[in-house]
Amino acid sequence: MPPNEWVSEFEIVQNCKKSKARAGILKLSHGKVDTPVFMPVGTYGTIKGLLPEDLIAMDYQIILGNTYHLGKKSTLDVISKCGGLHKFMNWNRNILTDSGGFQIVSLSDLVTITENGSEEIMLTPEESIGIQMKLGSDIMMQLDDVVPSTTTGDRVNEAMLR
Repeated sequence: MPPNEWVSEFEIVQNCKKSKARAGILKLSHGKVDTPVFMPVGTYGTIKGLLPEDLIAMDYQIILGNTYHLGKKSTLDVISKCGGLHKFMNWNRNILTDSGGFQIVSLSDLVTITENGSEEIMLTPEESIGIQMKLGSDIMMQLDDVVPSTTTGDRVNEAMLR
């Protein structure tokens, strides 16, 4: 979906003065999302064991896809030929795609991090957003440099500055 067709609006519908919790409605191109929200995870563009109509019957308004896995060239080519992730998944509601940053940690044996990005696939901040644009995400997350919770010192500072 081209940027001029994106819709994004957030309305707070209820506040808790004591806890500062809030409920809201996020309006996006493929419908509304009541918040807070649980998003089923479709790492590779599918929710395992459920059909899109099952998800709709359970009233899921948004699902999550993984930019790192969906962005591999052969996968992205197939999704692009289908007309984007919504058509590939037969899903007419909202999709949030993560940046792929967590995979840098969880797949650390397969990934090299440099100032130019990371590899098994080269995933720079620009490439992450480019992939998410091709997927047709309703909400795109910017690439983050996730470090393990046990990391200290210079590596933490480096990740923060990236």
